[in-house]
Amino acid sequence: MQLYLFLLICALLVVKPTVNALFLSVAGRDNLSIAFVITALVAVIVSYTYNRLLVTLPLHEITKNSLWFFGAVFVLIGAVVVFDFENIFLSYVFYIFIGIYAILATSQFWVTANIVFNVSQAKRLFGFVGAGGIAGGIAGGYLTSITAPYINNGFLIATAGFMILACVFIYKKVRSLRIVNLKNIKLQKQERVSKKKSLSLIIKNSHLSYLAGVIGLGVVVAKLVDYQFSYLSSVSIPEPDDLASFFGFWFSTFNIISLLIQLFLTKKFLENLNISSNLLVLPTMIVICTSLLFIFPELWVVVLLKGFDGSLKQSLYKSSVELLALPVPSEIKNKTKTFIDVVVDSTATGIAGLLIILIIKGLELPTYTINFIIVIATLFWMYMILKVRSTYLSTFKSSISIKTGLFDKRSNLKVIRENIKVIIDNGNKLDIIEILKKVPQVAHHSLKDPLLKLLDHENDQVKIAAISQLNHVFKEPVYRVHNFIYSKNSELVFAALQYLITQDHIAPQFFENYLDDDDDHIASTALLALAQYASRDSHLGEKYNLHLRIKLFLDEIDENIKEVDLKEKSRLIEAIGYAKYTNYQTIIKTNLNNRNEVIKTSCIKSAGHTKDRYFLQDLFSLLEQPRYRKVASEALVEYGNSLLHFLKVKHSRGTLTKSLLLELPMLLGAINTKKSYKFLIQIASDYTISSNYKCYDKLFNLRQNKKFPRLTGRTAQNLIKKESKRYYKLIRMFYSLKVMSNSDDDITHLPVVNQIKELTIEIEQLIDLQLKVLFNILALRYSPDNIWIAYNGLLSKQTNSQIEAKEYLNEVLHRKLSTQVINATNAYLKLQEKHFDYTNEIQLYPEKTLIKKSILLDEELLENKLVKLLHVMPLSQRKRIVLYLENSEKEGVITFLKRLNINPKEKTA
Repeated sequence: MQLYLFLLICALLVVKPTVNALFLSVAGRDNLSIAFVITALVAVIVSYTYNRLLVTLPLHEITKNSLWFFGAVFVLIGAVVVFDFENIFLSYVFYIFIGIYAILATSQFWVTANIVFNVSQAKRLFGFVGAGGIAGGIAGGYLTSITAPYINNGFLIATAGFMILACVFIYKKVRSLRIVNLKNIKLQKQERVSKKKSLSLIIKNSHLSYLAGVIGLGVVVAKLVDYQFSYLSSVSIPEPDDLASFFGFWFSTFNIISLLIQLFLTKKFLENLNISSNLLVLPTMIVICTSLLFIFPELWVVVLLKGFDGSLKQSLYKSSVELLALPVPSEIKNKTKTFIDVVVDSTATGIAGLLIILIIKGLELPTYTINFIIVIATLFWMYMILKVRSTYLSTFKSSISIKTGLFDKRSNLKVIRENIKVIIDNGNKLDIIEILKKVPQVAHHSLKDPLLKLLDHENDQVKIAAISQLNHVFKEPVYRVHNFIYSKNSELVFAALQYLITQDHIAPQFFENYLDDDDDHIASTALLALAQYASRDSHLGEKYNLHLRIKLFLDEIDENIKEVDLKEKSRLIEAIGYAKYTNYQTIIKTNLNNRNEVIKTSCIKSAGHTKDRYFLQDLFSLLEQPRYRKVASEALVEYGNSLLHFLKVKHSRGTLTKSLLLELPMLLGAINTKKSYKFLIQIASDYTISSNYKCYDKLFNLRQNKKFPRLTGRTAQNLIKKESKRYYKLIRMFYSLKVMSNSDDDITHLPVVNQIKELTIEIEQLIDLQLKVLFNILALRYSPDNIWIAYNGLLSKQTNSQIEAKEYLNEVLHRKLSTQVINATNAYLKLQEKHFDYTNEIQLYPEKTLIKKSILLDEELLENKLVKLLHVMPLSQRKRIVLYLENSEKEGVITFLKRLNINPKEKTA
């Protein structure tokens, strides 16, 4: 591939100086802009013909025949020049033909390169391959410069033709090595071409549209720069032979600089900077040099300007532009890339020509006016570069999603509404209840009928869920809800009254009818609904004398204690909590230890409603009682940020039991404030791997729902660094266990080997969780959906998806983060490789150290397997490990030894 490009560009640089000098001497520099316009028109015709051929002929046949054609025509041009048959018509023909060759032949080469190399290979090899083109430019330029005074230019042009003909055989060899002989089906598929029109494909694909914009504006700027260079050069050097020698020297010099950049800088830039940064280097230098040209309108400045354009455009910029096309599907790319390279390039050339004609000939403005146009066009060019980076990433994301079977979870509101309607009609009760939670975010009048339909559902829980969403969809009252207050289901009655109190504006004292209902069940439930609502709107509590009503209920209970229904009493206790009456807190406090589950549960809820620190310790202690854990947790969540200080003190003093520690992540996540999330991140690494994963998984979900603030870059880096240490420790443990399982094949030790394999599986599962933790941390810094797609792409069995995901992360993430995460993923993928030589690459743990570190992970399932392993081990081996563990003062190791139940005689043996 390098030789192929070398010959293509060498031929171009042999011919271009001669043809340029011929054109300027015969047609004159004033007609250069006209040549630009004609080249654009011819390019459109060539592109149309080329696209028609793509429909009927294979891509490789077109590429091969194009090389034959260009080679033959170059030989013919050489013959014409040898016989000195020069006129203005032929000078135009030669100039235009060279322009078409320059863009079409190189475009075909890069299409081939895109087929042969994937993204990873391209980043590694495009610099090397591109160096061949630059070297060809150097060789061709100097060949022309040195031989022009001694050899007829026609012979040089004919020589260039034979160089192109040699490319035919190189192209055949590339195909035979990379595609045909290897029978690479994927590469053969990449030679397919879409049947749709190129222009239509480009317009519909935003990435291709911006790519065309970047290339087009780049060409406009380049042609304007080239015009300035040619114009000032011809003014300073009027002699054609001297001018040809001058062009040959500087073109070759620019290529030497370009080669040095390509060999020593391009690869580093591509690997360490994102694609937009690499693309912006060239336009930035052009703006600087053009600004300098305003101050010093001299030949050396325009040489400097052309130098940056010529050297960077063929090295760093060229490699970066070619990378932009890599994520585009092959069928579309093969059809559109040549169109962009030929038509867009030539059209841009024509536009540049028209600008020059308008400014210089039409308006007769001074030449330096071109400098203003260069600056303005370059600024637009830089804008398009910033836009194309966004579409470049989106294209990678889309490609990964398709290949891994993933799709963006986000749906537009209309789609969500349609999903709600479908599930309401066809889903089970759990699906309906879950989907109704989305109603607030997509509230719309089209959901009225589906919600009303659910009020007739056979399941009361579905009715309750539907009632809770009515206010999001209906502006007017839904009177049917009133009928539910006569239900035997207390929860449904409460849901109905919760809704009805929000409709109190219907009439004066509207809700009083429910508060004074003859049915104590309805009246007490209405009181609870009032107390709950009044905790947010005190005016309503005053309107209906909430304090007095609670006191009257309490007095009635005291008088008829034996006759009062337990549920009625429990509702009153909850109402006390909402009302926040300190006078009645002793009632709640006393009944927190009530033996009756209904009363105790109500007291727990009521304590949470008060948000009073007086109940904190009691509620927190209840978390250790499985029966009351859920309701106690919900009560504590009501405290919000005021709970955090209490938790921080408990955590810092180390007074939390293991079961309470495990409850913290859910508590902090449910509180749902910035402070609670910050505290959760602080304590996450204190947990076992499985609990730590639950913490970050919770944070991931919150971040995905936009309920979690974005982490700072430094915080994310510190967390990744900390969690990576734990990750690589697990990797070492995994391979150390592999060594243990392979160390002895004696059949008598088969139980030991089996237990080690079970341990290995458990460690592998922990590695999987820890890798997810790393990506969850990334999701707290970057877009969760994007990170989720990249994660699945990296773990895909498709190599292309892995490569695209790595490139995507390289572009999105900070360089240090992407390196850490991709290295971690590579280590994970190597776990699946059967022939990975881990003994030379991984620092393994000794057997005793491995057992100890496994214990200190404090994972219950892992410990169970460790106990089984030690029990099936040979006595001498087990004794050696136990003695080693007994020297440890770690609490986890001491606890583990107690679980072993080692025979005392065995310990002293």
